[in-house]
This record gives sequence, C-alpha cells and structure tokens, in this order.
Amino acid sequence: MNTSRLLQLAIVLLLTSSNVVAQSNVAQGLKGEYYAGTNFEKKVFTRIDPNLNFNWRGRPPGPGLDDQYYSVRWTGKLLAPVSGQYRFAVDVDDGVRVWVGGKKIIDAWDLHDKTTFVGTVTLQSGQSYDLRVDFFNAILEGEIKLYWTKPDEVNRLLSSLINSKGSILSQQYLTLPTARPVAKPVTPKPVAPVVAKPASPTVAARKQPTPVTKRPVVKPAVSPARSTSPVVVASRPVASPAKPVTETVSAASTVKPPVLENLKSGETVVLTQVWFNQSEYTLLPASYAELDRLVQTLKKQPALRVEISGHTDNLGDKKLNQQLSAYRAKVVANYLIQHGIADGRVSDKGYGDARPINDNTTETGRIANRRVEVKVW
Repeated sequence: MNTSRLLQLAIVLLLTSSNVVAQSNVAQGLKGEYYAGTNFEKKVFTRIDPNLNFNWRGRPPGPGLDDQYYSVRWTGKLLAPVSGQYRFAVDVDDGVRVWVGGKKIIDAWDLHDKTTFVGTVTLQSGQSYDLRVDFFNAILEGEIKLYWTKPDEVNRLLSSLINSKGSILSQQYLTLPTARPVAKPVTPKPVAPVVAKPASPTVAARKQPTPVTKRPVVKPAVSPARSTSPVVVASRPVASPAKPVTETVSAASTVKPPVLENLKSGETVVLTQVWFNQSEYTLLPASYAELDRLVQTLKKQPALRVEISGHTDNLGDKKLNQQLSAYRAKVVANYLIQHGIADGRVSDKGYGDARPINDNTTETGRIANRRVEVKVW
C-alpha cells in the first residue's frame, strides 16, 4: 500500500472518530414539556423522551399529573438519512399537531378515540430539521405513537400494505444539541464625569422653563370582594370581565330531578341537574349529586347498560356543536366509570343539534335542547 493510500485511510479514520466524539456530545431523543391542562396551561416537568411510543391508559404520564386533562410539547432535531419524500403517521387519543422543518404536516387538534393521521414532507439527506409535536389528552386514556416511512421504503410500503404506518421514529435520528455556552458579562469600564464649563458672561441667560406640577395619581378603589380575575392596569377604566355563564343542559333549573332509582331497559332519561360553563365541557360540582344517584342505581342493577348522549341547540358552528356534545357525553360517561361502573356497561356519543326535543327559535326551547341523556338497555 503506497503512502498516498495510507494517508487517505488515516484521514477517513480521523474524520470518523471525530464524528463519533461529536455524536456523543449530543443528547438523543426529544425534549418533552409536560403540562396540566389540555392547552399547555401549567408546566409540571420536563424530560428527555427517546421516541414517541406511549399508551397512558389508566395512569398519568409522570409525577404531578393526573391521568387525564394534560398536554405535552416535544421538540428536537430530526436527521434525514436520505433525500426524498417522508411519510409520517401518528396514532393518537386525543389531539395532535406535527411540524417538520417549520411545516405543519398533521393538524388534528380535536377529540379522537385512537385514530391514525398521516402527513408527508420532502427532506434532504444529511440535513437536520426542527421537529415539534403537540399532544393533548382530555378524558380517559391518552395515547400517542409516532411512525415514519423513509423515501426508499415508500414504494415497498405502498405495494405491500397501503395503510401500513411504517416504523416507530427511532431515537438514533432524534437529537437535542447541547446548549451553547453563555458568554460572561463584560463589566463596563467607569467613565469619568464630564464637567460642563460655566457659561460666558457675555451670553444672555436662557429663560428657564416654568415647572409643571404633576397631578397626584388617584388609585382606583379596590372592592373588598375577592376576585378570581387578574388585575388589569390601564389608562382608561376597564370593565370587569363577566363571570363565566353557567349553563345547564336541562330545560331549566326548576325542572324536577328525574327518577333514577329504578331504571328500565328501553328507557331514556334526561339528566336535569348536569351543569357546565357555557361552551365548555368541564363538569361542575353541582352535577355530582344527580350523577351519584345514577351510579348507585347502576350498581344495584348490574344487568343494565347505558349510553350517555350529548346534545346542543342549533346556534353557532355545527362542527363545534358536535364536538362539544361529544366531549360532554364523554365527561359524564367517565364520571360513571371512575365511580365504579364497568366501562363495558357505559358508552357515549355526541349528536350535536341533530336531535332537538324543542323549538330552537326560543331561548327556552334552546335550553331544553342542550342536554345530556341516559339511554338504558
């Protein structure tokens, strides 16, 4: 082997070893920021996850979180091993959004029951791209699994099984660069004060401006009542934000509670004391008494099964009404399950405004149509 060939081999080995050292200084995986609340309301902890392959059924994602109503944001770098179009697939329960290289390729920020979503993006070999995945779980179990199919696998994938998801996105392609060192602050050198020379006596003194007396700032009176709203300081008086409108899904608060102590197969009962804030699906504590009665009845009649159905009026966007009704039905069904009713006995469904029981042209009729029903069989 000649000297030139040995020199080339030595250079290759040196570059390879340098790359290994560089890789060892880079954390692999994705940074996961875990929040309480379905829209990143309160950060609880941060950790490095090797990949996204989680099923949190009946358990929380980590300490400090509940097993429902949480959200996670994963960020990192994705290395493209070859050039071409990549196919990403996500199994999710409930909502997910995915960005690769700043491009949103999957947007399913909604309530889903283990659904698969697919997106594609073209990447260049050897380049690293920003990867971001947002995820939330509302009620019941949370699940997210991120798959990918590289360009050289797409044709084989399509010819073998068109709906195959590919393989779990491996940790070896996910990196977190080490933080850049922070430069030490530079202490500025003291500057000698500049002393102004006295004015020449031949120059007439300028007229001094008349001093302006500032008016005292009057602080607004603070009500002794405790408020849950943040204090807003502004140049103009700001009206206090209105309190959330509490919305009952029964005809009215004066309606007598339904008979829940002896349910029969084929019967449909409207829950008249189930309450939510307007346009929200968080169950209010005032609902617990009626739902506890339903729980006790189902425990005494173990052969019964129920479908919890959510309904809305026809105001607003139909799609949003459908989603809201589904969320509310799931919340009530989940309450029953958490209080000892087997999940095989409870199903839920949202009907939106498709099944009114009253006239939607009046407010009284719309209130009646906003309801949660229990169908027994």
